Order: sequence, then C-alpha cells, then structure tokens
Amino acid sequence: MIQPDQLKAILNTIEGTDYASKSSIDLLMEYGFQLKQWMAFSGEQMSIAKEELHRKKRQAMINLVASLDAQKIRLSPLLQKEYVNDCCHIEHGVYELADRCNKACSHSINLVITCISALKEEMKLSQVLS
Repeated sequence: MIQPDQLKAILNTIEGTDYASKSSIDLLMEYGFQLKQWMAFSGEQMSIAKEELHRKKRQAMINLVASLDAQKIRLSPLLQKEYVNDCCHIEHGVYELADRCNKACSHSINLVITCISALKEEMKLSQVLS
C-alpha cells in the first residue's frame, strides 16, 4: 500500500537536516545508512504508485470509451489522453512524490559521500600540520 505521509515525512526530515550537526564521519555514515533505507522504501513506493497509476489510467480509458460509444460521441485521441490523465491526477501526484523522495535520498547520499571525503582530507591535513 502506498504511504504518501511517510514519503512526506522523509522529505521533511531531509529538508530539515542540519549538516553542521553531522560533522563526524560516524554520524555521516549513520545518516548515509538511514538515507539508503529511505531510498529503498521510496523506490518501492514508486513501484506501487506506478502500478496504481497504470491501473487507474486503464480503468479511466475503459470508462471513457464505453461512455463515448454509448453516447455516439467522437473525441480525438489527444483529448481522450488528456481526460484520462486528469482522472488520474492524484495517483500521478503520489508517483511524483515518491520519485522526488527517491531523488532527494540519492542526492543526499552523494552529499554525505562528499562530506566524508572532505572530513578525511581535513584529518590528513591536520596530521601533516601537526
């Protein structure tokens, strides 16, 4: 089952993270592992959301075609597609939320890697200067 509230909570946590408080390699590694878990979760949520979106689009198209046939109305394929997409705006929004969460985790992991590298370089420099 899709969990948009959990995805929002992850995004809020990432947005609110104070990287100054993660100034040690151990803290950064711990945060990196947390991000990895969130990335896996958001990836799974993306998959579920995509399935739900596809299912909803298929049903919306079936309903539209049946309605158009019953009323003997012709509608261009472009308008049909736009109508179906409009019918699925909530599912599309949930998929986008999961995708953004997954990407935020990925970018944050890259930042953690960069910070760890910078801290290692600082440690090397301080040893050389000592």
